[in-house]
Amino acid sequence: MNARKTDRRKTICESIMSALKHDEVFDRTKYKKLDESEIQNRMATPLNREVARLFEDHKGYNTERALKEARVKFASESDPKTTVKNFVFMGVQHRPDFTIEFDGLNIAVEIKKGGSGQSIREGIGQSVVYNTNFDFTVYLYVDTSADDRIKNAFNGERELNLRESLWNNHNVLFDVV
Repeated sequence: MNARKTDRRKTICESIMSALKHDEVFDRTKYKKLDESEIQNRMATPLNREVARLFEDHKGYNTERALKEARVKFASESDPKTTVKNFVFMGVQHRPDFTIEFDGLNIAVEIKKGGSGQSIREGIGQSVVYNTNFDFTVYLYVDTSADDRIKNAFNGERELNLRESLWNNHNVLFDVV
């Protein structure tokens, strides 16, 4: 059973997606040449700041308390100080790149980089699997194709239908940069 979608929850997921696409990550780097883990590392700082802002805006915490909560409730696979816990589904281990606990919600964040259908399918599949253990998944695909063909096709009719289906049926917010 999917978590209920409210305007507030949708706003929270959208703000997480916005932090992942922050200029700090994409406008100042040649991200197509970075490996996936380096892109994720660059996303961690703006994402952590956004989680703190969520605590300020939605919970009314002061800045100091919001930063403390964000440190506890935000986990990054690449940060040795935090733990993104594995879970078993279909007999194998799964683990998103980031997890966020906010106001009773458990949110998985998946980042995939590539320029082929295989990497898109992997990320979509992982995101749907995360739906079995998390309330929402925020999935950002980083298009590294030479001609940006994946990003340019993202707003096609079939692609829009897929995005709507992922959101409506699996609580997966999907975007491409």
